[in-house]
Amino acid sequence: MKNKTISLCDKSFDVARKMPNFSGWIREQLLQHQPKVKVKVKVKPFVNKNAICKNCGTIGQHWTLECPKLEVVIDE
Repeated sequence: MKNKTISLCDKSFDVARKMPNFSGWIREQLLQHQPKVKVKVKVKPFVNKNAICKNCGTIGQHWTLECPKLEVVIDE
């Protein structure tokens, strides 16, 4: 995680000091200003019993895009 220093007036410092997780609250507020990213993925409803998940190697239980271990990371 990277650091960024902000300046607070006396009044805002008192409010921040009383908050249990001021840094987390700041991160949450900043992320609300990010544009929403919508991802649409089409997945076949039928799973072939011989299909192998490319993500975890499971045979016949799910497709790669349905893998519970699959994580989507979007970098801008």
